[in-house]
Amino acid sequence: MTFRVGVTRDLRTVDGEPCFGRRAFDVLAANADIKWEWLSEDPKEVTPEIAARYDGLHLNLPRVTAAIASTASSPFSVSIWAMTRLRSSASFIFD
Repeated sequence: MTFRVGVTRDLRTVDGEPCFGRRAFDVLAANADIKWEWLSEDPKEVTPEIAARYDGLHLNLPRVTAAIASTASSPFSVSIWAMTRLRSSASFIFD
């Protein structure tokens, strides 16, 4: 079974590269059980329709609300990349 990850487009540089470096995606690509892709849209909020396409999301700016819980796979993982002075990030799992 493949774990599908959607990555929001706000995490790309102007050159189309991940703002946090390519290494993370190299690690994912080495695992045949994980497939990732950039979201085709650039949403301000993650809709249930977007969440339904994935098992997990890695995002920065788009809002995530409880509305995705009704259509997301279970369990569903959301990882939020926060570029702050502390360079922190957070992850959540909906079950």
